[in-house]
Amino acid sequence: MKIIGELSLFSIIIGSVNVIFSNDPGFFNIPFNPYIDFALVVAAYYGKYYGFYSLFASAFTISLPLPLVFFLIKGKIDIISYWKELGDNSLIPFAVGLLGIYLFGLIREALTSRSVRDRNRLKIISRDKATLMREVKGLRTVNLELEQRVSRQEDSLTTLYTQIQSIRSLNVDKALFALLETVQHFSGATKCSVWEYKPESSSLVLSSTLGWDSKEKAEAVLTDSDCIEGWVVRNNTIFSATMLLQYENLRQMDTGRNLFTIPILAGRKVWGILNIEEMPFEKYNLYTGRMLQLIVALAANALEKTLEYSSVLKQAETNPVTGLPSFVYFSKIINNELKRVKYEKGKLSVIISEIQNFGTLADRYGKDEVLRLVVELIETMTFISENKARFFHYKSENQIVILYPNLDFDGSSLFSLNLLEAINKRDWEIRGESISMDLILGYSSLTGTEQTLEDLLGIAENLLEMQKI
Repeated sequence: MKIIGELSLFSIIIGSVNVIFSNDPGFFNIPFNPYIDFALVVAAYYGKYYGFYSLFASAFTISLPLPLVFFLIKGKIDIISYWKELGDNSLIPFAVGLLGIYLFGLIREALTSRSVRDRNRLKIISRDKATLMREVKGLRTVNLELEQRVSRQEDSLTTLYTQIQSIRSLNVDKALFALLETVQHFSGATKCSVWEYKPESSSLVLSSTLGWDSKEKAEAVLTDSDCIEGWVVRNNTIFSATMLLQYENLRQMDTGRNLFTIPILAGRKVWGILNIEEMPFEKYNLYTGRMLQLIVALAANALEKTLEYSSVLKQAETNPVTGLPSFVYFSKIINNELKRVKYEKGKLSVIISEIQNFGTLADRYGKDEVLRLVVELIETMTFISENKARFFHYKSENQIVILYPNLDFDGSSLFSLNLLEAINKRDWEIRGESISMDLILGYSSLTGTEQTLEDLLGIAENLLEMQKI
């Protein structure tokens, strides 16, 4: 309607100019006809239909309003003669104008159609280019992931071995956090957690997290009947988010927090689950799923030992400073270990360490300060044993006994040499003062199925006493 109004206004304006040239109504006696030429311009710019309208609007202006204005100005006009003369003069220009409008309109439509076609083609090209760029970006990401996977291949086994050994901790919290760090290193997970299964309450309790904030840790208990974590525990089966496309029951339990959920075994039973909540898109693939299964499988034995030792600490009386169980509980544990090793025909070593200057240091700095030094000593022992050994207090406070499975007599000798070397290289301090660590070691290994606990400890004690002479 706006264009129609503008065209009508222009026709009236041209008619107003025509009033000045009253001797040539319609401007048919001059080479340049503003009525027709304007209609041609309109046809070329807006299309033939608007051109036709402009021409007919001009014809209407010339036929009715213009003679009326002439009548008002001159006072008298022969309208019949006016129309007759107008008809004779306008026939050819009007016909030429119609033809010109039609041709200009066709040219305009052709150009417009071509322009629209070109724009649509450019849109398609632009859209295809954007799609191609996304695909190229995705391929680059996948290619980078594959290159990194290949480049890390040589270091993967060494790194995995080191990480698994760190799970062999005497502390459950440290062991679980080490497991999550291993998972993060090999899968790129930015948010993951470990949940312990409590069969007596049919629930899962949050045990360790990585990438969580404090608010999320508030909801730390899940029932095993209405969540994917519980489904994984009940079925001892790995869950992947792609399974939501196949199983309706899993879709009903899905809350959007499970990308990979893997059962964690301790011995022959499911202890809990490892859950991956967030990870980079390119990392979510079959390879990552297999790697997570491998990590959990390798960590199972180490985690079982850690949980067993943690259970010991909970049941036994422990030293308030060192946190180690007493000799009484060591006796119970080693009896069970001897039965197991003899049945499996395996290896077992016992190493007794004694700080000879314990009394002198205790008199000078206090017994608790020296026991804190013992904690540092145990950390060194743990590092050298690669988290494979377990530690207890022996018969005296200055004695620590090491229970080392799968180690023979030669291995015990090598461990003792490495330990003494590490102690001699390290600077030991109490309250900022440098002190000497006078440590002696006695060790023995299970050599036959008939060997008793007294025989095993007797050999280690005799070797220890020989060094005091």
